[in-house]
Amino acid sequence: LLAEVGHSRFICGLRGYTQDASRLYFLLELCTAGDLRAALSHHMKSTASKAGRRGLALEVVRRVGAELTLALEHIHRHNVVYRDLKPENCLLTADGHVKLTDFGLARNLASGERTFTHAGTDAYMPPELLQHQGTGTGMDWW
Repeated sequence: LLAEVGHSRFICGLRGYTQDASRLYFLLELCTAGDLRAALSHHMKSTASKAGRRGLALEVVRRVGAELTLALEHIHRHNVVYRDLKPENCLLTADGHVKLTDFGLARNLASGERTFTHAGTDAYMPPELLQHQGTGTGMDWW
């Protein structure tokens, strides 16, 4: 599905792939600054001792939110639901931009179609999926 959705500035680009008898390997765009979870954790530790300073700067939050919004809008236009949005699946480039990665749980979902599969990370799942009501691309926004 990563190849199907094509290029987007905020999705980690697929450069190639290969396989051996038991595994499939992806060659992805280089993102040298780690993932968003590690960046958040590092930031919280480094600002813990500074009185009055908690969380990321507003301009950083706005940029990350906007970039993830553009990434999700792009894949949704290709009828793909991501199903596992979490900080660990958001890589960071050297200049601090977000790249969505790990399309292992993504799937095609026609307009109006719902998925009932319990896929993703429980802590980030929308209530309707946990209540077996199914969901569409809206689960990516939860």
